[in-house]
Amino acid sequence: MNRKVLGMILALSVAFIVLATDVAPAFANGTTYTYHFDAAVWSPYITVPDHPSIGIKCFHYLGFGDVIVVSLAGSQQPLASYTDNPSYHAVVKQVMPPQAVINLVKPWQIQVCRIGKIVIACWTMPLVTSAVTIPPGCLVLKGYDDVVQFTLGPLPTGTGWFQKWEAQNYLAHETFICPGWHYYGPVATGAPNPPAISVEGTLTFSK
Repeated sequence: MNRKVLGMILALSVAFIVLATDVAPAFANGTTYTYHFDAAVWSPYITVPDHPSIGIKCFHYLGFGDVIVVSLAGSQQPLASYTDNPSYHAVVKQVMPPQAVINLVKPWQIQVCRIGKIVIACWTMPLVTSAVTIPPGCLVLKGYDDVVQFTLGPLPTGTGWFQKWEAQNYLAHETFICPGWHYYGPVATGAPNPPAISVEGTLTFSK
């Protein structure tokens, strides 16, 4: 069997095992939620011919599942997000504005996992937003160069809450696989902000 295919199968198998446990986030004094992740995709510019340029962030949070966030290319404003964990879904509905599109899906509909410096994010359902619908597909990113400390935020959510990411990141080569768009190949080549992966990090909501 092709070594890359075997690696992807192993990664998804590990992800399903980890997803078996549902654990609530850290909580302190009613004003802070902290989530730890061990795999993330930061892909601010995905350009496929004849389709809108998009940005995608993906996370595997330790102990409870995955999140995929879709935006327009280069924007921090999400068009829609997807999570397979009800407790996280409830928190995000609380801290984000009412107009935010936050979807609760089944664990097998989104998957994010990591082996070493390779992160794989897959979705088996269309990611529907007001600007673009992304058919089922997959992102595969391979990190390179030295690890760097990454911080994004704190960014206001518009409800009095702030969100902040802190992570250990690598720049990454990215492959986008999307049969519905008839595309298989590299993306984000020459983009202003190159794609990256996280090997560990935290997301904190605070107010």
